[in-house]
Amino acid sequence: LLSSEALARVRGGTLDASFYFGDQPDADVTSVPLRDIVYHVALPVAWAGELLEAPWAAVAQKPWIVAPEPSTHRQLVLGLFRDRTPAPEQIVEADNESVIHNLVESGFGVSLVRDEISMPSVEAGRSAIWPGERVTTKLWLVHLADRNADPLLTALVDALRGVWPDATAPGSLGG
Repeated sequence: LLSSEALARVRGGTLDASFYFGDQPDADVTSVPLRDIVYHVALPVAWAGELLEAPWAAVAQKPWIVAPEPSTHRQLVLGLFRDRTPAPEQIVEADNESVIHNLVESGFGVSLVRDEISMPSVEAGRSAIWPGERVTTKLWLVHLADRNADPLLTALVDALRGVWPDATAPGSLGG
């Protein structure tokens, strides 16, 4: 389930709550910030010699692997192209973060890959990181704002604070 789809299901009432990556949703949704997520521009290791010290334009011309519309991942990738170069001409779509990462490792293209996934791959020699860019977004727990007093959601938020002690109280960031 894509993050954007999960948010739509929370808004539609078919999910009580969900994790969500991206910008803070509008005020109809309570958004509890959990942690920052850092993405790196991951390259196939076979392209490292050509691209590690290359300018953005060279990296941008390669095929890019992105999640489908309207995913947060796709928005993050296309945000790299805003104000610099046209969107990539060659796009490979994959609807799963592990598939995106496996396609990068297999030499099909470049993509944004989360730090905790990309670093072990780099250390194992299966991919490389282009050093010219990184993207940070946020992981949220989201639920409908009109359910702030729901005991189930209160218990969920309390449990998540045990995992992410820096999580802010619901509604404290405008949610």
